[in-house]
Amino acid sequence: MKKNKTGSGKGTSKKTGVKKKGQTRKSAGRRAASSASGGGARAVHLRNELKKLSGAMTAEDIGTLLDQARILIHNREVLDSAERLKSAAQARVRAQGVREQNTLRVKVREAADLSYFFIDFYGYENFFSRDEMRKIVKMCESSADGADAGRRLFNWFKNDRSDVLKNTGLESSRDPILGTIYDYIIRNYSLKK
Repeated sequence: MKKNKTGSGKGTSKKTGVKKKGQTRKSAGRRAASSASGGGARAVHLRNELKKLSGAMTAEDIGTLLDQARILIHNREVLDSAERLKSAAQARVRAQGVREQNTLRVKVREAADLSYFFIDFYGYENFFSRDEMRKIVKMCESSADGADAGRRLFNWFKNDRSDVLKNTGLESSRDPILGTIYDYIIRNYSLKK
């Protein structure tokens, strides 16, 4: 551990950095103010100038100045918070875009005797029995298009197979993967008549 230097070097514990009784409040206050504002010589100069000017100000002037300082600090915090929220939202949009671009793939794996099927989408293999697969094929065949099939599939998953929604993160009947499932099923499966 490095020894923290304050004044003569006697004010701070080597191990903990805790202020000892001999340390002056003035030096601790300067360090706190400097670190809170990002420090720098300009900030120290401006604080010193503010201290000098405050001697010539009335109590009302100082109150007004404090109100304005609080507003500035609050506005900076709001802007910082808004920027963090904006960055998080942009990251979610980018992640969703990547998910849509790179994972709009459907893979179906079937048992040799066709007694069960795995439909893999959004990185999760969903198990379906033969009867469930028949229902999926029937829904797709009786749909007018991918959007119609998406509504039917989503409602069926929601009512009968909520595990599929939970596992894959499907949140809406408008999710593009449902249209991809429809396309895959229509191209590769049909019900025997």
